[in-house]
Amino acid sequence: MKNGGHHIPTEDILRRHTKSRDNLLQTLDGELILETSQGNIAFQSNHIPQWVTPIIEKL
Repeated sequence: MKNGGHHIPTEDILRRHTKSRDNLLQTLDGELILETSQGNIAFQSNHIPQWVTPIIEKL
């Protein structure tokens, strides 16, 4: 409002956020590459992207 915006009710913001998140999750194509449980690796793909390596090293 200070910068010239307009009021949007909190309920609308929450509803839009939830709907946007749900829409995003429905359109993502994903592949499970790593799963952990209590700090241990429960599943690891044979094809690990380079960005996952530091995560694995911290486990």
